[in-house]
Amino acid sequence: MKDPWDFNPDLSFDRLSIVANTIREAIEAVLERREPEMGDDGYAIGTRAFSWQKTAIEKLVVSEKHPWLGIVSGNNEFVFRIGAVPVRFFSGDHDKPHKRTARQTFAEFLQPSLDLAGTGYKSTDLIWRFVVEKIDPFEVSAIYFAGYDLDTCSAVSVWEAPDASDAISVVADGPLAGEDGPGILPKPSFSVDGDQIGKPSVDFNDSEDDEEQDGDR
Repeated sequence: MKDPWDFNPDLSFDRLSIVANTIREAIEAVLERREPEMGDDGYAIGTRAFSWQKTAIEKLVVSEKHPWLGIVSGNNEFVFRIGAVPVRFFSGDHDKPHKRTARQTFAEFLQPSLDLAGTGYKSTDLIWRFVVEKIDPFEVSAIYFAGYDLDTCSAVSVWEAPDASDAISVVADGPLAGEDGPGILPKPSFSVDGDQIGKPSVDFNDSEDDEEQDGDR
């Protein structure tokens, strides 16, 4: 199976790692402040996790640290871009995307139809998603970045993000490795009311209905 950057050089290892770490830290920040006694169940955490992930990406765009990152649609059907590629995120299994996850949004439909050399696909044949997989309702097992064929809903490309601790020092070997430095990935920071948040083990959403909260409304 091809890597994402084999389909489009905009989807480089460095770029995907930066976004994956941002998503991971936003979720961890939500769970750090979870209050079960106040009703923070899977639904509440899922709703908040969607909002915090969305806000974390928006803040990263506003920071202008990464010119390749942008917002395509800023509403609850949130779509951002990596280079020219529209992207969304959701919680679930990367090999079993929910029907709402596999749906192409209008913002994605409007992207130019370009031949992806050597892949047999056009850009409009595929959708790209970050996928947060969980062990149980409150522990993330992995974050993936996957490309899905719109006709079959099957994955044509799957990349697993390194653990946050590993991603800090790993040397990228993608086609655009080192564009943000010498292949050393920066650790994204996420704060709420000025407080830096650590990285405990986390998760959210424990039902298919809740899954729709996470980037696929």
